[in-house]
Amino acid sequence: MFWHIQVYTAALVFIRFFTYLRAEDEFSWLVRLITAVVSDMRQFMFVLFIGIFAFADMFLSEKQILMNKGLIDPYEPMDPTSLSERYLGAYFREWTISF
Repeated sequence: MFWHIQVYTAALVFIRFFTYLRAEDEFSWLVRLITAVVSDMRQFMFVLFIGIFAFADMFLSEKQILMNKGLIDPYEPMDPTSLSERYLGAYFREWTISF
């Protein structure tokens, strides 16, 4: 529990430090630049994650086809507790295998 609080506290300290630097003339342009870059990255990250999930879906579908044809052995899932964990876990497994 301590480390969770420490992570959030460290993030807040750095955010406060950035607001302090924004008030200084020498660093204000740099803080605005970082803020603009992070803001513009949202659209790129959205498209990137769609592509990643598309490839994971492709690998998952191909593995299912090969299991249905009997060319590879079916694997036993790790018995997650909810449907969303099973679904996202399969995508995450296929994503890591694709590397």
